[in-house]
Amino acid sequence: MCREAANLLYGQSGDAVTFDAATFDISWPAPVDGGRLTFACSFVGTQVSLTRGGERQTVDVSASTAAPTQQGAQ
Repeated sequence: MCREAANLLYGQSGDAVTFDAATFDISWPAPVDGGRLTFACSFVGTQVSLTRGGERQTVDVSASTAAPTQQGAQ
């Protein structure tokens, strides 16, 4: 679900997007400085939030049958 949110909110998808199931962080290459943008991912039902620097973006994604840790990795 976290990968779906990254795609819907920021247009980020593919192998460059990484998900850490231990911390529920999702990241991808920063477009300007070559670093990485990292967001904390959380979800309740189909509402997924990505938070960075105290700012939260929330999106409603389609339900998945995968377990929560597997959903983030999808």
